[in-house]
Amino acid sequence: METTKQIIQLLSGALTPVIAVIAIYIAWRQHKTARDKLKLDLYDRRFKVYRGLIGLFDAVIRNAKITWEDLARYHSETNEKKFLFEKDILDYMTEVRDKAIHLYKVKSQKEQARTKDDKDAHSIAVDEEAELLTWFTNERKVVADRFASYLAFKQNL
Repeated sequence: METTKQIIQLLSGALTPVIAVIAIYIAWRQHKTARDKLKLDLYDRRFKVYRGLIGLFDAVIRNAKITWEDLARYHSETNEKKFLFEKDILDYMTEVRDKAIHLYKVKSQKEQARTKDDKDAHSIAVDEEAELLTWFTNERKVVADRFASYLAFKQNL
């Protein structure tokens, strides 16, 4: 009988540390789950901005021009960028926007030169337009690499 009491006391004494270890494990798992959820939410928001950027590239490449609607859509789809990315991506996205606006202006200049029959101005605009379209085409191929560190969703499963 005395041995049974000793075993019960020993088990009840060990129960508190076991419960504490289980509680710590559960808290750790909840923390890890919350952190993973935050990563996924951040990924979703960053990917939305990335898709907006890709949409602009695709519009330029598909139509060989840019419209104010394309620029407005780009701005709308990427307006969260300053809260989600570091300076490197923000600068890059500004460069893309500036080149898109420049392409829009060059297209207008090309049309004005054509209507005025100004062959020199038309030729300059055509060359500039070709240079910008080449830039957009080449950048479209590597834009994912620029975003890779922000969109990499590495998870130990």
